[in-house]
Amino acid sequence: MFKSVSPSDRLVENSVEKVPIAVRLMASRSDVSARAAEPEEATAFIESSVFRVSSIKEPESFTQLKTKGQVCLGWHQVTNETSSGKLPSLIQSAKAMNVISPTWYALSDNTGKFSSLANSSYVTQAHAQGKQVWGLINDFGKGIKLSKVLGVTSNRNRLVNGLVATAIQHELDGINIDFEHVTKDNAPAYLEFLRELTLKCHANDLIVSVDNYSPASYNAYYDLEEQGRIVDYVILMAYDEHYNGSEESGSVSSLPFVKEGVKNVLAKVPAERTVVALPFYTRLWKEVKGKKPHPEAYGMSGAESVVRANDASPKWDEATGQYYAEFKSSGATYKIWLEEETSLKKKLEVVKKNKTAGVAFWKLGFERAVTWTTIADAVRGW
Repeated sequence: MFKSVSPSDRLVENSVEKVPIAVRLMASRSDVSARAAEPEEATAFIESSVFRVSSIKEPESFTQLKTKGQVCLGWHQVTNETSSGKLPSLIQSAKAMNVISPTWYALSDNTGKFSSLANSSYVTQAHAQGKQVWGLINDFGKGIKLSKVLGVTSNRNRLVNGLVATAIQHELDGINIDFEHVTKDNAPAYLEFLRELTLKCHANDLIVSVDNYSPASYNAYYDLEEQGRIVDYVILMAYDEHYNGSEESGSVSSLPFVKEGVKNVLAKVPAERTVVALPFYTRLWKEVKGKKPHPEAYGMSGAESVVRANDASPKWDEATGQYYAEFKSSGATYKIWLEEETSLKKKLEVVKKNKTAGVAFWKLGFERAVTWTTIADAVRGW
């Protein structure tokens, strides 16, 4: 019989409402058994006169606001008000991390309003540990249509002003945009939103970063080249090579996948504006003849616990740059490509070799304390 581990050690992806596979929504990011608690809607919006400049004209080129040194960002998945209280334990070993991005904001309707779990005490604690805070906003909510949110000027203005207002109120250092439902039709409005947000954020000394899939023909409308001209940091999500919905089992983030993604992004975005995001998680794939493979996502320790509990013997797979293990149970074959310190080190070497602006990791809590030693060694002397 297959032996699992405690639910707290894994992501329960199959409880999440899925978006169309064509969009390739990163299941682990939008996994929100996570969103079980609906936060209160942010209702405080400010007028443009509150900003430090009363009139802002778009420049021909956008000056980049930078962190001190290379970016080393960790995303903190915050699902309710108590989640913010986990900050001390999450950053205890993360000495190399200089930016934390809590998932505080989510679009709540199509008029530019958003829900908020922002916490000023959290920001104070992070700053005391020498870490910037970039609040993340996503578009994962039911019924959200970016064409309405971003395509209508008044709605777009409400969103931009609201984000800058909450950043000022809670003394954030930046905003992280994680909109994964952009389409070819609403892409022009999305880019206009990034322009307007960046202008107002820069007027208030706020950094803007944007999360992106690995470049491909089907998502070219995200226009990384234009993003690289506008925002401070373009973040490549170098994972979900095989995702919840894939037709076949496979690695979440193989070494060749990371190399190809970095190469393709740097062909469009300057290295000094590129941040490469890597996973602290993997997926265990259950294969039954005649059925689509079923994945479960696990953090590093949870994945190794499953492997040990089922007496599997991981072997190094040169093709993916990861340890691979498989075992059989109750008529099913289970396959897993492990993410751990050796595989992570190889990916970090790729990022460092390409002299990018830094790295990011999804998500805090899925790594081990020793993982941060590997990261610290990699970023030292970058």
